[in-house]
Amino acid sequence: MKVLNGGKACYEIYRTKDNRFISVGALEFKFWENFCQVIGKEEFIDQLDEPLEQLRLIKTDLQATIQDKTLTDWLKLFEGIDACVSPVLTPEELADHPQIKHRQMIEDITHPEVGVIKQIGNPIKLSNSTVITRRHAPGHREHTKEILKELGF
Repeated sequence: MKVLNGGKACYEIYRTKDNRFISVGALEFKFWENFCQVIGKEEFIDQLDEPLEQLRLIKTDLQATIQDKTLTDWLKLFEGIDACVSPVLTPEELADHPQIKHRQMIEDITHPEVGVIKQIGNPIKLSNSTVITRRHAPGHREHTKEILKELGF
């Protein structure tokens, strides 16, 4: 079984009572143990690496448990707990997130046809140099002729 394909109960996104989501990435036993303790499912602690069919049953049970509380409720319970649990942010929350702002992951770019638009910034950040976005993301087929000419067509 592949670990990161959604088969494992410890690596999944679960829906909360208020129709929000939490992301669980408790791949290591210590994180899984903490996660299970916080949600009151200690019986699953030793079942981290069960066969796929058993993991499906565990995921169903976990979903039912997580759906009993809101995202805010869960975040309060997991505050300060090393369990690899995070909220799935809305686009608005993401844009306002301190880490996204600190890393300048959303840039304002001037597009020649629509004006200023928001674009994902370069994730590679080097301490002694600045990455400059030279142009906007291309539109559909915007560079087709250039690319074909470069390829000899």
